[in-house]
Amino acid sequence: MNKKEKRKQRPRTTPEERIALTPEKEEALRGAEDALRKDFPWFDAQPEEARRVAMRATFPRSVAGPKQDDQLLRRIYVIKQYGCEDAELVRLAIVETANCIVAPRDPKEEELLTEELGKDEPSGSAYRLVDELGKMVSELHKLSDLGTPFQPKNDYEFFSLIAQDLKHLDTYKPRAGDYAVEALQKAFVGLMQSKYHWGKKGLPPKGDVRAMAEARLKEHGRRSDFSKAYWSELLQRAGFGDWLPAGHAGRPSKAALDENIKAERKCMALVNQELRKTHGTDWSATWDILRAARGGKSEYRRSELDRSAMPAQPKKRHQSE
Repeated sequence: MNKKEKRKQRPRTTPEERIALTPEKEEALRGAEDALRKDFPWFDAQPEEARRVAMRATFPRSVAGPKQDDQLLRRIYVIKQYGCEDAELVRLAIVETANCIVAPRDPKEEELLTEELGKDEPSGSAYRLVDELGKMVSELHKLSDLGTPFQPKNDYEFFSLIAQDLKHLDTYKPRAGDYAVEALQKAFVGLMQSKYHWGKKGLPPKGDVRAMAEARLKEHGRRSDFSKAYWSELLQRAGFGDWLPAGHAGRPSKAALDENIKAERKCMALVNQELRKTHGTDWSATWDILRAARGGKSEYRRSELDRSAMPAQPKKRHQSE
């Protein structure tokens, strides 16, 4: 039985069964949607592979290497990059985040979040907003977990995998190919941000992406004189398949390169701002409101219990403590 058939068989939540959204909760949902759309400008980009490349670009290839899609490594990187300066609190946040990853969300809950409840309601209504935000949060979770899931079999594996990822971040030595993949991803983000408006004006040809990446590498004194066959392999590693149109381009001008770098940095600054607030991909507060709004009183009580059971996010200590 496929997902669509399961949804048909499951009793739908009626408007009378839902919790009425208070003005405060509705304002919180609208604020969350505005923040996500602002901080992830590529959210509606097509095809999905374009969104995947954009998400990968937030975790530099020169840092991650071939583990750029690693579920746990990405979160550890974000915590170390944007966490507080207190080493003890950073370690605590890493363990808490890893513990949250180990317990994946119930697939039934995922279906609940993506079920359309407001399709018969007027545009702009609270439950149309609930539908849209539920899809956004689910999509961002999916894009953040592209690689092998973190599923340790016991406590020893749990802490061993954390230790391995910490060691990887401290000791990985990037190669010329890693810098090239990173340049390709950043060039793509810059082109989509400044010239193609995230798919509204099409997609950049592979030749343009490669030419801009080469210019970026030369700007930073990195190697770029790879063979044509190796560039094709690097494009595949970066996430560019047949979905990106073919095409050749000459070397971009200095002005075009500067524009590309500026647009990419602006886009990444917005994304990193959101990652800094959420330790990577933890939208627990938004998730709780969505779950309560969709599932009725029993679901609301369960969400409150779940939230009370979650470890509190560590707070930065005052200097006087």
